[in-house]
Amino acid sequence: PAPQFQLASSPAMRRTPPPPPTPLHEPSAATVGRPRPRLRPRLRRCPERAATGAAGASQASWAAALPRVVGPVALAAVLLAVGCCRSETGCTAARVAFSLLSPLAGAGTRDAGWRGTRGRDASRVGVRGQTSNAMQDAVRKQKKEMAKSPKKWYRAAQDPITVPVLTEKVQDDMFYGSQAIRGMMREQAVKRQRYQQATAVWRKEGIYWKADPILDENGKEKIFNLGHGANVLTDQNTEFPPYTQVRTEHIFRGIKNIATTSGMEVMNVRRDHLKDDIQNEWAEIMVPLELSRDKVDRTFDVIKVVSEQIDPSPSMKQAYEFAVEVRRQFEKVVTRQETAIKHFNEFLTDPDTTEARRRAVGHLMLQMKNDGVGLYEGIVWKENEEKNWRAFMASRAEIFNLTKGWQTNIRDDLAAKAFLVKDRKELAGVPQYVLEDAALVARLSGYPRATTEAGPWKVHFDDAMMEPMLKHATDRTFREYIYGNRKRVAFLGGIGPRDNTEILVKFFKLRIKKANILKYPTFADMAFVDKMATKKQVYAFLGRLRRESLPLARKEVQELRAFARERSGEEATIDHFDAAFWRERLLEDRFGLREDYIRPFFQFPVVLEALFALVHKLFGVDIKPEIGHEVWDEHVQTFRVRDSETGAMLGAFFLDAYRRRGKKKQGFWVQRIYDYSVALGVPREGPRLPAVHVVGDVQPPGADGKPAVMSMEQVAKLFHTFGGALRNLLCNQEEGLVSGTKGMEPDFQPLTPHLLERFAWDEHTIRSMSRHVQTGEVLPEAAIQTLAASRTFHGALRALRRTMNAQVLLDLHEQWDPEGSVNIYDFSKMIEAEFSAILPRVEDHELCGLALHDEEFAGGAYADLWGEALAADVFTEFEAAGLDNDTALREVGLHYREAVLAPGGGRAPMNSLRDFLGRAPAFLPMMKHLGLADDKAAAPAADGDGESSAAYASAMPEGAIDYEQYQDVYEDDEDYIMYEGEEPEYDDAEEKDEEGFDEDNEPWNPTARQPPPDA
Repeated sequence: PAPQFQLASSPAMRRTPPPPPTPLHEPSAATVGRPRPRLRPRLRRCPERAATGAAGASQASWAAALPRVVGPVALAAVLLAVGCCRSETGCTAARVAFSLLSPLAGAGTRDAGWRGTRGRDASRVGVRGQTSNAMQDAVRKQKKEMAKSPKKWYRAAQDPITVPVLTEKVQDDMFYGSQAIRGMMREQAVKRQRYQQATAVWRKEGIYWKADPILDENGKEKIFNLGHGANVLTDQNTEFPPYTQVRTEHIFRGIKNIATTSGMEVMNVRRDHLKDDIQNEWAEIMVPLELSRDKVDRTFDVIKVVSEQIDPSPSMKQAYEFAVEVRRQFEKVVTRQETAIKHFNEFLTDPDTTEARRRAVGHLMLQMKNDGVGLYEGIVWKENEEKNWRAFMASRAEIFNLTKGWQTNIRDDLAAKAFLVKDRKELAGVPQYVLEDAALVARLSGYPRATTEAGPWKVHFDDAMMEPMLKHATDRTFREYIYGNRKRVAFLGGIGPRDNTEILVKFFKLRIKKANILKYPTFADMAFVDKMATKKQVYAFLGRLRRESLPLARKEVQELRAFARERSGEEATIDHFDAAFWRERLLEDRFGLREDYIRPFFQFPVVLEALFALVHKLFGVDIKPEIGHEVWDEHVQTFRVRDSETGAMLGAFFLDAYRRRGKKKQGFWVQRIYDYSVALGVPREGPRLPAVHVVGDVQPPGADGKPAVMSMEQVAKLFHTFGGALRNLLCNQEEGLVSGTKGMEPDFQPLTPHLLERFAWDEHTIRSMSRHVQTGEVLPEAAIQTLAASRTFHGALRALRRTMNAQVLLDLHEQWDPEGSVNIYDFSKMIEAEFSAILPRVEDHELCGLALHDEEFAGGAYADLWGEALAADVFTEFEAAGLDNDTALREVGLHYREAVLAPGGGRAPMNSLRDFLGRAPAFLPMMKHLGLADDKAAAPAADGDGESSAAYASAMPEGAIDYEQYQDVYEDDEDYIMYEGEEPEYDDAEEKDEEGFDEDNEPWNPTARQPPPDA
């Protein structure tokens, strides 16, 4: 409702002066001498009315009333003194004193700003039923003050001592007539209600699916940290974070509090940068920075673990997004270290500075440069630099906002594309364990009666369900449907609420703009500044992989087509969704390997034991389980890693290997808890030891108690993931800023994971981990040899696909113009046509479903191939020592641990590899590793000067080159995108000349979904 009073700022109020104060009036006869039993003798001054003059009485009125006040007050004092005695006379005297004070309470004391404790009821104080002009003036002024500051008056209303003396009508108008005050009162009521119900609803905001409460030793329900100021997220004094106790309330309060305090510490360090009398620059500049960043990073990693593995609720996702924003704001504070540049330069030029410290400083300075510190400094003295600075900040903020939309669209579209299958015939050929998984997803989606045998089945588009369906589903239409939907995630024709097309184009525009502001020619140049490889080396590397794999991939497609024709009895067409299916059938026909036969031999506990035995044999460490730690699922285990010789503790890790549909993110990955650090250690206990999470996606054990079984692909993924954990667990880098994978080049990080994955396919490893789930028998020797050889069977087609994906993303960031005439999809399809043995499908738009929001992946998609090439070369050292010689393997493994794993990010990759190999890395082993070259070339040998031996160089076939020769090869390989080797066969199409034109001199459009099918 509209206010029923006039604002003090209105012109009418400014023109009309307030009326003069009215003199105090005589009390009425009806009130004189009447006892007031509800009036208390204790009086108190109202500070608000005294400060604002709300009483409306002047000093003159008090002076006029003084003679009439002094007499009654003096007599009342005498009578009160007599009333102190406990007698009938004393009580009579007290009643007479109260009767004398009653008129004063209703007259002078009321208008002067005095009131009793029960001042809410104005009709009980002073003259009954009468209001003076002074009181009306006071009410008018109070309304003005209330209109100016409703919050102050609302707070005053909650304190019974400071409420001015007003009539009930005026109170109702003031406290309930204003919409703003009603809103504040409603907010306070809601807060009180939520506080009262906190113990009842806390689990609904956390792990809401768990019906049983957590009980203490007395059988009462545990309520964690509901007291004000307590937060398990900010308590970092325990060895491992209390993951099961973290709730969304802890996240919203905790991450902001830690980021704020850490940001203030960074600001204090920045202030100290200006001092010239710093005694120990590293201890006073870099160590506080490490401590501040570690607190924020550790807190954020806890939130990430809870959101991905424990609590998938919408409220937790919202809390995680809030934590991402808070962390981004903190990183902005960290990279604003422009005052420390002079100290950083001293670190880099000081010959006594270790390599790890130089790399830590260089990595931080690179982050500062890419965050626009140079632009920030140049605002004062460079022309138009402020405009560039503002444009850079706006671009970076918009990229961050687009990132959230990109991830949300992918997640929502994956959930929306999941579909229900009711006809068992559509799932013909799909393995039993996949049907069990699909039935479980259906039950979680609202079909409680779904069973493995009768269905229905819910098909989801994650790798755990997609890969076996594409390999085994016999219905070609079904395979095409699921493949097409997976390749069109977050693509709805270019428009729609879950379409990423617009965000995709904006990503490239903003990245180009950001790179140009920072003086980089392209975003690809900006992405390569922190990589091991150069851009030219990567172009030559991908071009060489294409040359080696494309002819073999064409032969593989022809072989698959011939086999499909033989099995089906009619002309068969091999499309992208057919390659995995017919490869699996050809593998079964040629080698007799069937997945339903191989899978029961790989029990998860036996595979895990073999993995730990391999790590012990290679790197000299013992891995033992440890109980007593709080875990979030009954299948989660805790392990300690110790040195085999000394028994010293090296680290710890949680193993969360089993799949939990609806509660846990799908996939295999490693999540850091904390890294090795001397500065963050305890003086009496030594440095802080590393700890990680190893997360898997293995189907859980059955209800009958049988252990979980795995496919060979899942075994390889488990070995690959644990190799990523070893980068942190076996690192002892003293400088925490470059410990583990921090500061390590992204294309060097995949080395150890691929190395351990390569060992998973070795015959000795397969023999040690194959035990049948029912009989306990070992896999037959012929099957072991065949399974080990199947790793490279038809590997050219898969290698070509990976090379093509890396080339597409590299060329998009290097050559594509968002303002040009060629859209992003046509540009990518033209590159795919150059790298494909099977014609690209125009309807596929997999760019919208990739992790392009991650700039590290977008600019370095080649990194996985590069790391695999390094791992293939490193594996040759173990082969040379003898894979069946445990002593020699231990010697080589310890050397690898010392040269590559122990330094972490504190050692340059080339220095680490030269220490281990004795030479520069070579890439011929990569061709052998992928099955693209034979064994006629010997493994590279090292001589005195560290270069490849002449015998090895003479044995290398044309095109197999060393690391240091890639840059020269690129300059002579300008036409690497053209086809070489065997010309493609065109079935029903016109012949093409060398330039790619047909007889009518019209260019062939590679994006058209027409013959030739194998171009």
